[in-house]
Amino acid sequence: MLSPGKLVDYTRKRAPDNRIITPRSPNWREIQGSEFGLDFDTSYIQVPHSPSLNISGDISILAGINPTTYGTHPNGFGRIVDKNGLTGWSFILNKDDPLGGTNGLWFRTLNKWLVSDNDVISLNTKQDVAVTFNGTSFEASFFVDGEPAGQETGTIGIGQNVVDLLIGRRVLSAIYFEGIIFYVLIYNRVLSIDEIRQFAGNHNIVPDMRDLISWWRFQEGYDVANGRPIRDWSGNNNHGSMQGDFPTDSWKYTGVQ
Repeated sequence: MLSPGKLVDYTRKRAPDNRIITPRSPNWREIQGSEFGLDFDTSYIQVPHSPSLNISGDISILAGINPTTYGTHPNGFGRIVDKNGLTGWSFILNKDDPLGGTNGLWFRTLNKWLVSDNDVISLNTKQDVAVTFNGTSFEASFFVDGEPAGQETGTIGIGQNVVDLLIGRRVLSAIYFEGIIFYVLIYNRVLSIDEIRQFAGNHNIVPDMRDLISWWRFQEGYDVANGRPIRDWSGNNNHGSMQGDFPTDSWKYTGVQ
């Protein structure tokens, strides 16, 4: 069994020279432990629908990824998280689809594509990606490794839906994310750039729990094979299950301490 890590108060942490380190936010705490990621390859995580996942206003999605391709479709379309973009929302990799952009990120809501800047995603590289969507202004803002990666404003918000949430696959067809996903967080509010930067590259902290809908850390390891779910650490019990053919070496240790 892999340890999920020890949660430590981050409000009074001492540096090696005995200085007190003041955190950037008292709402974030350190996690002591190593980081694992889950290797996706024609396999995915299925999370049953719940009222907390029926987000129709503001949303922020953060994920740690190391893609080996942009997805199994010729134009990429690797799903990081999918809640059926035709009626709900999706966070996607894009290779070179004519609808817009190359080697970037898309946020899809009610079949409207909002596109990041070009060439912000690299293959075989670990990256922290995020998107925020304002349900009033319909503006999507993209971030890679804590830095802005484009904005686009749409004309429509997020529709309500009751389909299951999938990590690593499209809801409506077998289009997959290929590579490693280290974590996924979903908030029902628009995070500031400082909040996004705080988590990027520093996954050994507990994120701000205010308005946190789901937090999948992918730390379960091989215990999942014995019936343990992919745990949602937000407290909302949006636990998932592994679907498809996950190989026995799916859990990748990154060495992050």
